[in-house]
Amino acid sequence: SDQALLCFESELREVLAFIKYADDRQKLMRFLDRYCKGRTISGNAVDVINAFTKAKMKRAQQKQEVKMCQAIIELKQIAREEGERKGKREGERKGKREGIKEGKKEGEKKGKLDTLLANIRSLNKTLGLTYEEAMKALRVPKAKREELLKLLPTT
Repeated sequence: SDQALLCFESELREVLAFIKYADDRQKLMRFLDRYCKGRTISGNAVDVINAFTKAKMKRAQQKQEVKMCQAIIELKQIAREEGERKGKREGERKGKREGIKEGKKEGEKKGKLDTLLANIRSLNKTLGLTYEEAMKALRVPKAKREELLKLLPTT
């Protein structure tokens, strides 16, 4: 428990907290922010944390201590970058799905339009109806007739 971790006055507190919350960065950051602010840990403790949790904490020199405030800032940056990558991947997947769906709709619409134009041309040739008469016979709405006339060959 957090209370048990607080019994440790040494850097073991931070090491164990990192291990305990390795899979939940938010809880780790809350714990560190609440109980470890202003504390430092040795380079050896950083090595142990990195080995057990893959935290990738940085230190400039072999013996240098790390301030926990800096560790919190680094964790937040790592979490933000992971969130951005995850959001980008999800956005790409969603965009691809939407694009495919939209493409299918456009394809269906084009297919229906091509069929309608073919039917109008057929009525024109076989029965000698004008395009207007063919569209009336096919019950094409008046608002759509002008658009279709632009797509049909002029006679």
